[in-house]
Amino acid sequence: LFLAFIALVPSLIESVTNISTFKGLGATSLLILVGVAIDTSKQVQTYLISKNYENILK
Repeated sequence: LFLAFIALVPSLIESVTNISTFKGLGATSLLILVGVAIDTSKQVQTYLISKNYENILK
């Protein structure tokens, strides 16, 4: 359901705004951007947790 929503977002934006520049921004690009954002946030959380453990061990 989430992937279907992501796949339809560029078409919906294009039909609502009548701007055709969103054709280049396809569903695959959006999925990659969301995946990278999620991975980056997980890495930041892991780094902060590891720093917390280092402070506990000292």
